[in-house]
Amino acid sequence: MVLGLASVSISVRYANQILESTLAYIETTRRDIQIVDSDVEIIFGV
Repeated sequence: MVLGLASVSISVRYANQILESTLAYIETTRRDIQIVDSDVEIIFGV
């Protein structure tokens, strides 16, 4: 299974914090699944 998440913000720090918090929430509340890998990509717009 693949799960994709997105966070849109004017602050890179805030967007990254939201994604990290979401991953931590999934890891602590869903003990029945195993997260094998995660990747974060920051895309800057104009």
